[in-house]
This record gives sequence, structure tokens and C-alpha cells, in this order.
Amino acid sequence: MTLTVMAPDSFENLQSLIEKSFSAVPRSDVPATPEWLGAKMPFESLVGKMIQVTPIKSNHQLHIIFYLSPVLQHYLTKPVAYIDSLVAHEAQGSILAYLKRRGLATSLIAGCDYSSAFDNNEYMMILPITIRLTDRGLNHWQQVTAAVFAFINMLRRSEPSEAFFEETRKIAENSFEFYEVPDTLEYVQLLAANMQVYPAERIIDGGERYFQFDPVLIRKYLDELSPSRCTVVLSSKQLGALPRSEKWYGTQYDIQDISSLLAQWADTPPFSEFKMPEKNRFIAEDFSLLDCSSDAISEVPIKAWEDGKGRLWFKQDCKFKMPKVVCGFHLISPLPSQSLQSAVLFDLYVSMLNFILDEETYLAKLASYEVSLFGETTGLTILLSGFHDKLQLVFELLVDEIAALPASITEELFSIIREQMKSNYYNFFVKARKLNRDVLGTLLRQRHWTAWEKHGIIDSVDCAQLKEFAAQFSQTLFIEGLIQGNIRVKDATDLFRLMPDRLVQRDGEASPRPELHCLQLPKTPVICQLGSLNKNDSNSIIHNYRQIGVATLEDSVLNEFIQRLKDEPVFNELRTKQQLGYVAMCFTTNTLEVLGCCVYIEAQATKFSVMEVNERIETFLDGFKQTLLTMNEEEFGEQVDGLLLIKRRQDLRLEDEFDRHWQEIKRQVYVFDRRQREVQVLSGLTLTQVQEWYQNVWSAGARISVQVAGTGEAEPAWDDQHGGELTPRAITVEGCQVVTSIDEFKKSMATVDTSKSG
Repeated sequence: MTLTVMAPDSFENLQSLIEKSFSAVPRSDVPATPEWLGAKMPFESLVGKMIQVTPIKSNHQLHIIFYLSPVLQHYLTKPVAYIDSLVAHEAQGSILAYLKRRGLATSLIAGCDYSSAFDNNEYMMILPITIRLTDRGLNHWQQVTAAVFAFINMLRRSEPSEAFFEETRKIAENSFEFYEVPDTLEYVQLLAANMQVYPAERIIDGGERYFQFDPVLIRKYLDELSPSRCTVVLSSKQLGALPRSEKWYGTQYDIQDISSLLAQWADTPPFSEFKMPEKNRFIAEDFSLLDCSSDAISEVPIKAWEDGKGRLWFKQDCKFKMPKVVCGFHLISPLPSQSLQSAVLFDLYVSMLNFILDEETYLAKLASYEVSLFGETTGLTILLSGFHDKLQLVFELLVDEIAALPASITEELFSIIREQMKSNYYNFFVKARKLNRDVLGTLLRQRHWTAWEKHGIIDSVDCAQLKEFAAQFSQTLFIEGLIQGNIRVKDATDLFRLMPDRLVQRDGEASPRPELHCLQLPKTPVICQLGSLNKNDSNSIIHNYRQIGVATLEDSVLNEFIQRLKDEPVFNELRTKQQLGYVAMCFTTNTLEVLGCCVYIEAQATKFSVMEVNERIETFLDGFKQTLLTMNEEEFGEQVDGLLLIKRRQDLRLEDEFDRHWQEIKRQVYVFDRRQREVQVLSGLTLTQVQEWYQNVWSAGARISVQVAGTGEAEPAWDDQHGGELTPRAITVEGCQVVTSIDEFKKSMATVDTSKSG
């Protein structure tokens, strides 16, 4: 047994506590490292075989799984980490770059979970290579597999690169030197596991750092990446019915001998397109910190620059003292929410941008820069963080690629992205929990379209329309940003201004806030029930939502406090005692500045109908009202103190502080001292005030229950028929308004005036 304890206390006190708590644990004579004498290679019967699998998800995956000698003892040299980083590389000259350019694949992941005792142990190591194929890639999976072996053969025929190892070592050193512990519990679990593997002096850094370059070991493991030590798995719904069924879930599969094919691939010569990665120009070298002695440095973000094209907020860091900068950019446009077609075009725009940037920014990501782009109904959000030293290089690369996107759109690339997006839509709505969330979002928002609706029209969208959309997008932009960290205001302003100057192609003013509204639910309780779109799924999802009102600061605090009071009772009553489902929770929401509170349960249609679960939620809420009304002052004070403790908790990382400020900017309310104001509200809160608010505001809130019913004996049989729009079930529920057409229901509702939110 190994134990790690981490706490803000002295070594002597912790040692005394540990001895008192754990000294009675009996010692075992079992050796820490078992001996595997005479054992054979596992999965030997699967070597040289291909397993075909028909999954539920609508995507195609190729897995090439190698069984290697154990590598744990080589933590100083990390030979397999060197190899899998080259196989998983995404920049020019890599396997993935080759496959993407030919429309054969969209992603490649290589490398085991080094912390997993199953994948990585004293006996062996499992090294999987997972490739997400396009339709074309599925039809040419043998060509894809041959490309993998051709790349491995290139590595095998050339000398291991000490320059690449040194780059990898330097990146790991930088990451380790400036590592910020994100979660104490996860960190002590990691250290306890490391104690089983590494000597005392390497427990903290043995799994992270590279110490010695060993080309002999690298060659040894490259030789083991051979067809004689691998299994190929091909997974796709298009494989159809297969002759065998897996015992537990009934998944259909088949096993075929492909040893002759593997022998051919073993001799595949390196392709001319393959090469070692170029020198990484993004590796940081300057880690100096700025002077923080100036009195002008603000505790909250300041508005550093604004004109008709954009607005920048800025905060120099003087608290965390890390050589890092965190940036957020919100490219605001009305186009994504204009129509169903424009929503699909925007999804394609963002997907294509990510597809191109994956290769272009890969070296920067290796060098510890984080880059993410995602679409929302308000526009495109870009998050960028990393060392200040090479941040401008990464930023300029991002801006250049976004500006060049309209010229980068080709028919071939468009076909690949559309196919991938159509698959993503399907995989989204086939999951009951995601379908439920999507439908609730549509019912609450004036302009929101489900993945089902998008999936229904995506084939009618063409490349010319996407090019036109990309051109229009730049003509409607207003860019709002936040730059925070180890950077001066002038440098941040100069950096930010590159974005509107390059990306905003208009002369006139643009609205910095799209006209998006939350719909006002009727006073009569509403029920919207659908059947799961996966008829083999017994999971039912029940989302009991209550609309509270405009998100003022005071009501937000009260809503959060009520949720905190319900949190444990929901779990204890609905999950533990009534056993309605494995997942039972409550949480607050903010939908376009309108507060809500949800009770969410994942149940089994084999045990409960969705209507029975919803009735039990309503019964629980009625009972909770009485619990609140009979609460005493002592219980109330304990709950207030608990929430105050959370609100007063200091940010542990620069990213945590940035996230709080960024949410204020995304909401465009700019209450940067929100936590202090929330503490003031909580400190003055009385039990009577909470009870009255619950009765007059919370209980008076409009209600809607969105239910996705799984398949099972507890659920009435229903012949669900869906067209272009999802069609809810026309059930009858006394005292409730039943949604039978989502479009018609939304047309009957007014919008909420959120001008007083904050």
C-alpha cells in the first residue's frame, strides 16, 4: 500500500495524524512487484487478426493495437513516449496530415494511458493507434493501415533524432517547472500511484520529465511495432449485421485472420510525403516576470481599447506570478442565429476552421500553448493561453488562418467536413441525455435549432453557400476580448488590434450584442415528451425545469442558495431511497439572462416511466417547501456559512480568475466584483427573506418537464414518427399543457425582457 497526504499543515502534524490513522494497517508479505515467470504474451489469440464491430454511434474508427515489452523501468528515457509522439504528430509530414489531405481520416490518437495499470504494467504495454475514418477512409481502410506501417518503417530506417528528443525534453521541462496543481485530490492520487512505480527521488517528476536519450532502446521498441505483435479493429455501423454477439451488451462483431495482409504491410516502404517534424519555433525561452510595483495596476479588468470594430478588456497579473498570458476573444455576429440554414453553415465554418488549425497550430500546442475555437449562437469564441514569450507568434498564426479561410474552402474539403458534421449531429441526438438538453434549449430560446433539424438539412447545403457565409461573417463582426496575465497594456492592445484590423471587413457600425431572447413559459405547467431516437436504449431522461425570472444579482444568489439546500436531499431521496436512477441532481441555469433551476434524473425504462419519475420530482419539491418553512435559524446559518466559504475561496490559478472575468464579458454585464457583491448579499440574508422569496418567486416560477423516454417494460409503447421537426408525443396530462409541436408552442410565447439583468 502507498499513501499520499497533502494539506496546509506542518510536516510533524501530518506525520502524527498519519501514524495515528494508518499504523494499525497490517503489513503484507506480497512483493510490491510480482514476477511473471513463464507467462505468455496476452491476447496472443488475437495477434494477426482483425475484429469488425458494429457500434451504436455513427462514426468509423480504425484501431491498430500493439502489444509491447514492459516500459515502466525505462522512465528515464521514455522510448515509447518518443515513438508515440511522432506517430500521433499532426503537423506537415505526419500520418494524420497525409490522411487528411486525401480525405481518408479526420483524427489520429496514439499512445496508451501511462497511468493505467491495464495498459502499462510490469509485464507488458498496450500501445493503441486510433484513427477516425471518413466514409472514403472506411472504404480504403487497408490503405490507411498501410500508411501507418509506412510511417513506422520510415522511423525504423532512420536514426532516432536526438534533436526531436531534446525538443520534447525541453517542452516537458517547461511544463513541469510551471505546473499548477488543478485539483488536490487528483494530485495525491497520482502521487500515490507513482510511489508504486518510481524511486523516492522520482515520485514527483518520474512520469513527466525526460532525462536521457537512448537510441538503442528506441530502436528496440520500433522493432516491436510489427504486424506480428498487433491486432486491427474496424468499427462502423456500415459493417451491418455481423455473425457474433458480445455477451454483455449484444454488440455484433466478427474476427478474421489477416496475417497475409499484415505481412504485406510490414514491408510497406516509407511514403515520400512522410518526414520528421520541423523545428518547433514556439518553445518558450523567456520566463521573466513584469514589475508589479506600479499603483496603476487594477484589481479588475479595465477597458483598454474600443472602436466600432471591437473592445478590449485587460488585466496585468500581479497575484499568481506566472510567465503566462490567458486570452479570450468573442467574435460576435448575428449570422449563427439568423436561420436553421445559417446555423448549419456556422457549424461547418467552425468545424472547417478547426480542421485546418489542428495541423497549423499543432507545434504550438506541443509547446504548451492551449488553443480552442468553438461556436455559439452569439458567434465564435477563441481561447488562447500559454507562456508570454511566443504568444504573439501563435496569435498571428490564428488570425492569419481565420482571415485566409474563405480562400481555403474547397469542394473536397467541404465534403469531408460536411460528412463529419452530419455524423456528429447523429451521434448527438442518438444520446438521450443530449437530445433532452437540446430540446429544452430549443423550447427556452427564441432562436435555437436541434441537432435533429440540422441533420435533416445538412445535405442541402453546398460549398458555394459556405464560401458566401464566410465572407458575410467577416462583414458582421464585432470582436470583444480579454487579455490577462504577464503582459503590459500596450503590448496587449497592439496584439488585440491585429484581430479586428485583419478580420472585420466593414466600414460601418455593428451591434456588439445580437438580439437573442429567452422565451417566457406559460403559467400552466408544460410537458414535452419524446421517445429516445435509439430504440435499443433503456435510459430515460427527465429534466424538470423551473423558470425563475431575470438574472439580477440578488435573485441569482437566492436561487443558488436554494439549490444548495436541495442538493443533498435530491441525491438522498430520489437516488438513494427511491432509487429512481443512478444520476439524480439539481442545478441552477442562466439562459440568456433568465434564471432557472432544474432537477435532473437519468432513469431506466425497465423500472419507471418518465411520467412516474416526474410526479415523484414534483412530490419531492412540495415536500421540500415544507422543509424550508420549518427550518430553524441554526440550520440556516450553517448553510449560509457554507456558501460564504465557497464565495470567499481564493482563485488558485490565473486561469480560474480569467474564467470569472471572461464570463462577465461573455454575458456583457461586466460585474467583475461579483463575488464580493454576492458575499454582501449572503451576509445580510435572513431566513424569513429566503422563505418569502421561495414562496413568492421560486414557487411561482413557470414549469416545464422535458422527458425522453427509453425503451422498457415500464414505459408505454409508442409509435414515434418524426419529420423535419422532432414530434413530441400527444399524451394527455390533467392540469398540464402538452407540447405536440415545438414550433407551434414557441410561436405562442412572448420573450422575457432582460434589460435589468446583472
